[in-house]
Amino acid sequence: MRKRILTAVLGLALLAGQASSQTLPASLPASLPATASAPTHRVRVTTQPTLQGAQWCYWHGHYEQAIELYRSLAAQPASAVEAAIGLADACAAVGKYQDALAALQAVAARGASQADWQVALAGALANVGQYDQAIQAARKALQLRDDWGPAIYTCGSLLEQVGQKEQAKQVYKTSEKIFLKKDFGQDCAELVAAGKILDRYAVLAAQKASRQAQNVLQNYFQKAYQQVDKDYWPANLAAATLLLERHKPALALEECRLIDRVNPNHPDVSVIRGVLALGEMNFEKALQLADRALAVNPNHADALLLKAACYMLWRKYDQAPPLLEKILAFNPNHLEALATLAAVCNRLGQPQESEKFIQRVLKIDPDNSLVYQTLGQWLSAARQYTEAEKFLKKAIELAPEQAGPVTELGLLYMQTGQEDLAQETLKKAFELDDYRGDVDNYLKLLDKLAKFKTRETEHFVIKVDQRDEVLLDYLAEQAEAIHADISKHFGYTPPQKTIVEVFPDHEAFSVRLTGRGWLPTVGACTGRVIAMPAPDPLRNGGAGSFNWAVVLRHEYTHAVTLAMTENRIPHWFTEACAVWEQDDRRNFEAVNLLVGAVRAGKLFAVKDLDWGFIRPRTPADRPQAYAHAEWIFEYVVEKKGFDAIVAMLQGFKDNLTQEEVFQKCLGVGQEQFDKDFLAWARQQVSGWGFDSDPNPDLAAAQRVVNERPGDDAAQATLAMALARQGQAAQTEAAARKALAINPQNRRALHYLAWALMNQQKEKDALDAALALQAQEPDSWLAARIMAESYLNKRQWAQAIGALENYKRRLQYDPYAYEKLAGLYMQLGQKEAALPNLIELHRRTMKDPKYARQVADIYRATGQAENALKYYDDVIHINPYDVTAYTNMAGLYLGDKQYDKALRAVHAVALLEPDKADSWTQTALVCYRVYKAQKTPALAQQARSAIEKALQLDPNSPRAGEILALLNEELPPASQPAESPQ
Repeated sequence: MRKRILTAVLGLALLAGQASSQTLPASLPASLPATASAPTHRVRVTTQPTLQGAQWCYWHGHYEQAIELYRSLAAQPASAVEAAIGLADACAAVGKYQDALAALQAVAARGASQADWQVALAGALANVGQYDQAIQAARKALQLRDDWGPAIYTCGSLLEQVGQKEQAKQVYKTSEKIFLKKDFGQDCAELVAAGKILDRYAVLAAQKASRQAQNVLQNYFQKAYQQVDKDYWPANLAAATLLLERHKPALALEECRLIDRVNPNHPDVSVIRGVLALGEMNFEKALQLADRALAVNPNHADALLLKAACYMLWRKYDQAPPLLEKILAFNPNHLEALATLAAVCNRLGQPQESEKFIQRVLKIDPDNSLVYQTLGQWLSAARQYTEAEKFLKKAIELAPEQAGPVTELGLLYMQTGQEDLAQETLKKAFELDDYRGDVDNYLKLLDKLAKFKTRETEHFVIKVDQRDEVLLDYLAEQAEAIHADISKHFGYTPPQKTIVEVFPDHEAFSVRLTGRGWLPTVGACTGRVIAMPAPDPLRNGGAGSFNWAVVLRHEYTHAVTLAMTENRIPHWFTEACAVWEQDDRRNFEAVNLLVGAVRAGKLFAVKDLDWGFIRPRTPADRPQAYAHAEWIFEYVVEKKGFDAIVAMLQGFKDNLTQEEVFQKCLGVGQEQFDKDFLAWARQQVSGWGFDSDPNPDLAAAQRVVNERPGDDAAQATLAMALARQGQAAQTEAAARKALAINPQNRRALHYLAWALMNQQKEKDALDAALALQAQEPDSWLAARIMAESYLNKRQWAQAIGALENYKRRLQYDPYAYEKLAGLYMQLGQKEAALPNLIELHRRTMKDPKYARQVADIYRATGQAENALKYYDDVIHINPYDVTAYTNMAGLYLGDKQYDKALRAVHAVALLEPDKADSWTQTALVCYRVYKAQKTPALAQQARSAIEKALQLDPNSPRAGEILALLNEELPPASQPAESPQ
């Protein structure tokens, strides 16, 4: 009997899905092959039905053809038993489990004395949930051949299935006879069965996995297909399952590729790939792979469980039961389906129904741990950590030899920031299975976390790697400022301190959240814990520059709204709150996405908005979902006030459905809300300066023109349809036809100007723009064309006027701000450049160049307070900019903010500890603060810093001057001062 393949990554998929910016439910054994062996020699089908031809068809995934051949062979007495076993295999492969059982029962009189028939019968009975009878058949097989690996493994795994672990262990121990057989190493079926027996026995006997896992993989599974029969795919499947359970996805996929060479239609392979896709949060691919498996076997239990898990991860709990009930239709005792249904009912708020499914599991196996592990995993995925912990502890109590529940509990503690408990628990999991890649990764990460620098504030625990110590004080200060804002807005403070962890690289950040892999984001919140990689483009895995203060504000809003709703908030709504709170709201890319969605009629329905985040169908879906969610937030605040947002949060906390929340808090259902919102959105688009009219259908517009070629409105509509598909030359032609009929057609004139601009016909475009300006004084397009033309002609005054007009008419486009900022700086009018630079910074906040320009201008003009504000923004993007800290130190000194001056200059020393100038600056600032405050410790720090500078550069004239100054004004320290670093 095959191991569970879904359980292998359930914890991680669930874990990854909890991070707001979900692994699978425990699964059951998939359909059990009727026999554990397959013919070593396979030949192609001949014109006459033969066992070899039928076996070849089955072996290569031509299941229906194999069924047809086996049926004809089963009617022949000489081949009846062997053909019936093959027929059962083929029927099971396509989900015809009752047909498989009937085929075996039809030859019971002849087959009962054969061990392979009894093993086949055990598998067929297990597939339909008749476990007691299956065990009886497996025991009969053992009586007939007590040294045959497939019989031993089948019997032991069935006993495990119903919770008879001690009996299973004793059965596995009898496998010693297998290894004494002379031909043992030359029989693929024996090798694979023996490997599975060794692996299961090691688990039940609490042996270290490393003592057996690699041995089983190399000397049993891989030996079978590398040395005995390269086409023996059951060995590859066993290896893939083992590697999947141990969280070694790349190696598991390699085994799947080897199976594909022989049998490209194996549904188990599709499920394994689907499970791995789900572990990477690739929901679309996971569903496609599950459907691929179901196309071969419509009753494939693991594929149905995989689909159910996808829907549950999206909180579409109502879509999971039909899939699970389909499993129970052919196997009413399917433990994993029953356990998952218990979890579904729990999440749907149906505790009595959940208990019914729990009791159905316990009736089959009174000590079943899987049902409690499954409940714990799904509750943890929903961030119901307290209840999840109870279930996981119950699972551990019932199955102390299993690493899975212990690992899940450790992951729960990681999510809740209880890292000491997580380390203790994961060490126990590693003792049970030291071959699991995820547990090993977590333990290594926790070792590193223990060495992080820590700063605790009133509401936060901040942790950073030593390389990023410069962030510690600034992050702590910023976090408290963010808390003051967010808690005031929502009227709520989380009950526990929020843990913020900054990891030295993107790999460590991803391991913290998922145990492996690469997470395509730069910040995540699991509830109490906020994680982000260091904001260093050289270390963050290609994520580029980002503003750690903006990320922190976004993620802390998640922490507040998750806690406020007891983690019941929909994904889109917590993202709406978080994006609303960002300082860099709505850039031009988001505006274009929203305008395009309104015009194309592709705004998400609010009931489906979660899917834009979780299951994006196009690259634009996720960014559009973020912008759309925040836009809904803005709409609710405008129409109902901010109190409506707080009321919605309370409604979700009270476990109301989204429809109920909308009815209660907004006075409309979701369907009506979408209609009202669209009408408002169209007004917003117009207010932003865009045409909000829906995109015309190009084919329909062309038909109207063909029917009415003299209709200028029809020609203008065709021009519009062509323009919105980017066809500039065709747009020009249609617009000119419209204007030839009616020179006053504004739409035609607009699209003519657009087409000419996009074809770089500057003179004609300017003429069209001037005409458009005369007819439509607020045209943004006219202003844009005029600005480009005047800039090209170096007519600066006219260019500035046109750019200022464009800025007013299309306020979100950074084009005018960029051109004006550059032009004013070029003309030496730095103060005129300031508003444009400030706006450019506010729209991006990911590149420090604008903030740096603004800060330098304010510093040069003596506006220290404003300069410091923007230097702060510089280090929020690049906290490793030494000159920013140097400038800040000087400004803080001048403003008598001595503590901040010291902090800034100490940052210089942290970042460049091997440069004499860093210590010289530190000494100078410490000395000046000492002169102002007369604090003896600062005098000692100044002397210590200058001595450090001279050690690094004994010939530094500046350091020598400062040392002389110190010697003149300060007495030498009797004891070496503690380094300010």
